Order: sequence, then C-alpha cells, then structure tokens
Amino acid sequence: MEKNIKLGLLIFAITVGALISISLIATITPSESEEPEINYSLLGLLYQSGPLFSGDGNELDFSLLEPGDIIVTKGYPFTFLLSSWTHALLYAGNGMVVEATYSGVLFSDLEIVHDYDACAIIRVDTTREIKDAAISFAKAQFGKTYDPRLNPLQGYKSEYEDGYYSSELVWAAYKINNVDIDASPIWDASFGLNVAPDEIVYDDNTFLVSYSD
Repeated sequence: MEKNIKLGLLIFAITVGALISISLIATITPSESEEPEINYSLLGLLYQSGPLFSGDGNELDFSLLEPGDIIVTKGYPFTFLLSSWTHALLYAGNGMVVEATYSGVLFSDLEIVHDYDACAIIRVDTTREIKDAAISFAKAQFGKTYDPRLNPLQGYKSEYEDGYYSSELVWAAYKINNVDIDASPIWDASFGLNVAPDEIVYDDNTFLVSYSD
C-alpha cells in the first residue's frame, strides 16, 4: 500500500513538472532582434515525434489510406496537454507523410506510423480538390521550424507560420482551404487556443476510418 502511494506521488510530480516545463518553454517567443534559446530536445521528449516518440507497435491497415487522410498517434506517455492523441501526420500518398516534429517540418516514410502504441486514420469530409490542395500546402512548408508556442494556459495556432507543431500543420493545411477541422475553433478549457490532435479527431468535419493498437 505504502509503495503504491509513493509511486502515485512520484508519477504526479513528474507529470506536473513536465507541464510546467512545457509552459515555461512554450511562452518564449522571439523578438525581431533576438532569437531565444529553446530546448527543442526537451520539447520533443514531451510532445513531438522523433526517436523518443514511439511505442510498442500497431497494425494499422495502410491499404485504407487515401491521400489527404490524417493519421493520429499515441506513443510516449507524455501527451499534448490533455489530449489522448499525441501527434498528427498528413498522408500525402505514395507511402509518404508530412509531419511537424521538433526537428521541423519534414517528409517521413509511412512505415514509421507502425512504431507507435496506437494509431487511427481520420478522414476529412471534403472534396478531392481540397484534399490535394491541403497536401500541396503541407509539402510547401517543408524545412520550416518547429513552433514551440504550446502553452497549457493559452496556446497558439495560425495558418501562416514560420514553424508549426504537428496538429497545427495539419489543421492549417485544411483551414487555408476553408475547412476548419478544429472542434473548438475559438477556445477550449483543456487546450486553450491550441489545436490539439483530439480536437481534429472529434471535429464535425472529420470521421474515423480505422484504429489499431
């Protein structure tokens, strides 16, 4: 009993410390004359995709994918604030995804998705033309930096950025094409002004195609 209580307190302390770290780091925004030092490695550990952000694997059926689909994943136990889904990628077709990671916006092999604990295919209820336009937008952001403005108390999102976090990139790709896939477009008590992966999953303009863990 005593061991369980100590373990619970330890997990609670680590979680609180992680959220405080995100808040402190994410509130740093660069001025025109000064570029702040941002610990992207820590940000990656706490949220974004990369070598630390994997899991015990899944069996998502890639044959169900269509270009323009969104893949949401669960992996490392630290999540995007209170979001049950922790990362979002846009399927661009031909076995390639576009994703924003702590290393920046990049193209990745679809196979990396099978490394996560769980995945889901989310489809946007819109035309083929808009999906293709969303893919083109996401591809055009290649090489941009990671957007560290993830603040649990407020948050941030914008279609036109010098950098993106993962769900912001996916959201922006559709938002500039007049399809808003943020279930809480103004403000949410759990996610502030962020657009979290959960908000994309539960938006009225999207629906679940497949899930695997």
